[in-house]
Amino acid sequence: MVSVELRPGREQAFHDWYETEYLPRNVADVPGWVGCRRYSSVGRTPARHHAIYEAADLHGLDESLEAMRAPFRLKENMAWKQWDSGSDPAIAWEDAAMFKPIFRNP
Repeated sequence: MVSVELRPGREQAFHDWYETEYLPRNVADVPGWVGCRRYSSVGRTPARHHAIYEAADLHGLDESLEAMRAPFRLKENMAWKQWDSGSDPAIAWEDAAMFKPIFRNP
């Protein structure tokens, strides 16, 4: 899961880039992702946006995370850096975390 808060006035540009450039390349480059959903908070200022990527199983999750950091993805990873730490960053706050499923018996 990747969570971000965006600087005022930069939200739409970031969302447009993420949806039309970053996300399609990410899914194409990392076939282990079986789905991705994006969410925005409601009633919170600033809004917090989450992208939640899903893998079919734990092995697929490990492979996907490795592929995200592979040398062939350097260009996409550098494009992300322009949004979070470039000369005019749009991202004011971010967090990325990996979650593995927890199974419980009733």
